[in-house]
Amino acid sequence: MLMQKTSLYTQKDIAFIKSFFGARRDLSFRLSWRHATETAYYLKTIALRTKEIDKVLLQKLCKACLGHDLLEDTSASESDIKKQWGDEVLTMIKEMTNEHGDMDFKDYITRLHKASEGVLLIKLSDIYSNITNSIKKFDRMDISWIRTFWFPLLKKYQKQLLSRNFIHYPKTGATIKKDIKKCIALLEKKLKT
Repeated sequence: MLMQKTSLYTQKDIAFIKSFFGARRDLSFRLSWRHATETAYYLKTIALRTKEIDKVLLQKLCKACLGHDLLEDTSASESDIKKQWGDEVLTMIKEMTNEHGDMDFKDYITRLHKASEGVLLIKLSDIYSNITNSIKKFDRMDISWIRTFWFPLLKKYQKQLLSRNFIHYPKTGATIKKDIKKCIALLEKKLKT
């Protein structure tokens, strides 16, 4: 059983990702390191509520959430990540990394569909963080980008990743998938107005 006040990552972990992200921002002008912390916080919140993931694994998953964009978007090396968080977290981050960048998702989504449940929980938490942010900041974002890139990508995620069943973490997976589906519906509604 998990304790509610468990520290799953530290200020040192956040300082580590900040050192690589610096002042980099996403398309909604949110600091990239904030997206990473929001992703980790969301997964931590859901996992503590469902009580399906033991503390040791959840700590690794949260650290992988923090670092999920490091290899893809920064100068961080595998060696840097391994030194900070160890082999298992590095492996999760590598599984999350799209080596082909944001313009090629076909193979990436197929690979994620087959990934371990832990890695898929990280990816779904990443999607949730991004979609809730795009709903909150909708009026400040490029609507054309949302309409032609982000929303179609979300529909692909919905079709291929949200259809995956979770054997080990069914409550956690179901909760996150339900939250994402609600957000996709909200974003679709915003696009129609």
